Amino acid sequence: MEKYSQVIFDKNTVEFVTVAAEYCGFLERTRDAKRGTFVDTALKILPLLYLKASMIPPCERIGEFDPETFVTEEDYEQIGRSFSESAKKHNMTVQTCFEDRNLVEYGFIKGECLSHELAWRLTGKTFSNWKARKGNKCKCVKMVDIGDYNSCKHFCKYCYANYDEKKVQNNFLKH
Repeated sequence: MEKYSQVIFDKNTVEFVTVAAEYCGFLERTRDAKRGTFVDTALKILPLLYLKASMIPPCERIGEFDPETFVTEEDYEQIGRSFSESAKKHNMTVQTCFEDRNLVEYGFIKGECLSHELAWRLTGKTFSNWKARKGNKCKCVKMVDIGDYNSCKHFCKYCYANYDEKKVQNNFLKH
């Protein structure tokens, strides 16, 4: 196999493309979906899409050229406006977590996946910050169900939180 095609056929790249295609199909079918169904599905597929994208191997230069950047400011604007308009139309909000490019200028809310305030209101308890993401920018609450990758022994194939069964077994043995 050619060196340049290795990234394209990498397991992580193929899995990302598979999830991305599923996400596109989901968006095409959402026009008739109820809000609860849309939210439930989006809450499952978007973190999985993010995880799969973060696992794609880095692209190498081809000759003297860097890989192209496919997302332009115009793309961000179209995405930002479209998502915000759709959310507003359905009495919803859109929110980003930890992202440097957070789209607040289009109506997105910059916040946490699960804020300390919401966790307090739901449980009456305080929690530490999630340390799983780089740069100490993430202020999300660390909780077992969403705060630790590779910690659930259900091994659901669609779940974004488990990507290494050996790590799950090792983490389980630590408790």
